[in-house]
Amino acid sequence: MADNTFDKGVEYLKEAYDKLTRIEQLNESLNTAKSDAKRLEKMSAQEERDKKEEIASTIKKRKAEINAAYDKEMDVIQSKIKKIDSKRENHKSRQQDARYRAETEELRQEVDNCTTEIRNILKQYHISRMCRSNLYYSLFLPKGIKDYLILLLWILITLLAIPLAICGIGKYTFLKTVESQMVYYVLIFVCCISLVFITYLVITNRTKVRYRAQLLHCRNEKDKIRAIRRQMRAVHNKIKKDRDESDYNLGSFDEQIAAFRREMEAIGEQKKQALMDFDTEKKPLVEREIASAHDAKISEYDAQRKEAEDFQDQAASELAALRLDISNQYEAYLGKEYVTLEKLDILIGIMEEEGVTTVGDAIAVYKGKLDI
Repeated sequence: MADNTFDKGVEYLKEAYDKLTRIEQLNESLNTAKSDAKRLEKMSAQEERDKKEEIASTIKKRKAEINAAYDKEMDVIQSKIKKIDSKRENHKSRQQDARYRAETEELRQEVDNCTTEIRNILKQYHISRMCRSNLYYSLFLPKGIKDYLILLLWILITLLAIPLAICGIGKYTFLKTVESQMVYYVLIFVCCISLVFITYLVITNRTKVRYRAQLLHCRNEKDKIRAIRRQMRAVHNKIKKDRDESDYNLGSFDEQIAAFRREMEAIGEQKKQALMDFDTEKKPLVEREIASAHDAKISEYDAQRKEAEDFQDQAASELAALRLDISNQYEAYLGKEYVTLEKLDILIGIMEEEGVTTVGDAIAVYKGKLDI
């Protein structure tokens, strides 16, 4: 058999060369098919993910649009409720004010009487109008913690804050170039304190000393006014905290608010029903519509991948058959070292160019060239 093989002509080598070329082509095509199959599988998976994401985002968007549409209507009604509630509160406030005026009418009359009494006494004895102010009684006839706190604050302002402010201003203005500034600071304090004490003594002598009895009577009237106003504040707080609104004629406002709230509840139910209808009826349609566009691409990718995988199977089978054929028909007789594209090309060249007619002679010529 070996002798018969070596006696064969150039066609035998060309067949082997063509089969090796086919093996290389199949290997290259097989690698390309494997790469295409992986790429198409990834594209199909990505398209599937895109489909799911688009379905999820579209469903979310459509639901958000439904929510927004109904929420907008509910916001309009809520705005109306706020307006009516504001009118209700204003009406209630006016009614409370009227109630307050009615319940404090006698107290206010007492305040007016006390004020008139003070005014008449001051006018009768020709006492200075400054004796009508609350500040005067806090400074010259203090009574109670509040008056003494005002007196203390007045002392701090007049005997400390004002002199310090004048010294601070003078440091950067009229005392800026003076060397002995401390002396002037002392003089400023002495002058301010002196002026305050002199003024205080003058007012005391002209009012408190001269009209002590009358001013003490006015002081008592002021105390009455304070007590009455505390009673009035208590009445005001009681009215504001009173939860009984039956006397304020708020029924029409409450009916309008109740009607709008019922309308809001109805819209809320419509919103729930719309969302339920979307989930049961419209959502499947949206999913099918989106899926159909993506499924066409997925089917195309899967079909192309199937073709690539089928080609791999065919190419693998053909490669296996060709490799067995090469092994049995050529390598077994010629040896592996001669069954390569490079060696076969050389041997074919020797037979065609040098007139060698058998494979055995071509191999002998090739070996001879190697020995040279």
